[in-house]
Amino acid sequence: MPKPPERPPVQVFGRDDSPQTRAALRFFKERKVPVAYANLKVRPMAAGELRRFVERLGAVACADTDGRAWRDAGLGYLRMDDGELAERLLADQRLLRLPLARDGKEVSAGLAETTWKAWVAAGAAAIAAAIAAAKGGGGRPGPGRAGGSAPRRADGSTSGRAGGSAPGRADGSTSGGPNRPAAGGDDTSAAGARR
Repeated sequence: MPKPPERPPVQVFGRDDSPQTRAALRFFKERKVPVAYANLKVRPMAAGELRRFVERLGAVACADTDGRAWRDAGLGYLRMDDGELAERLLADQRLLRLPLARDGKEVSAGLAETTWKAWVAAGAAAIAAAIAAAKGGGGRPGPGRAGGSAPRRADGSTSGRAGGSAPGRADGSTSGGPNRPAAGGDDTSAAGARR
């Protein structure tokens, strides 16, 4: 039996001394979501990664304007555009609103449990769809089929139609299609062998 698909990990950027980061890690762990944790004290965030958050959320949303590092740096009185603020965030990552989390192309800054719940639900739905596709043989349903596979008859064969048998004509005979003779005909071709 093939191994069920695994959910890609959610990336969490934070610090061990941040209660919000610990809350995010606990949130995903309780829901059995794999996490790739990056401790910013050990390894600072790459410029490209931080730029991804700033482009999607804005620099102000990524900055912890209520934090001690912000007050200690005296930034409460400065007016900065997004570019200047992004440079400050890159230079001093203590100014970031933690945790910064990323699930694929989706990102969040700070405690964002409603966003994270949506990520978990979307991930579970994607895995369920992948499992269903693997069990159903994948592919699109054929003509006349509602769910991708034809219903089984009592003898274990499939009819190829959702209704179970070919529609009857007014004279009581049935047609097997343009290349098939009417039911009961003597056909030994490949088309007849499939029936």
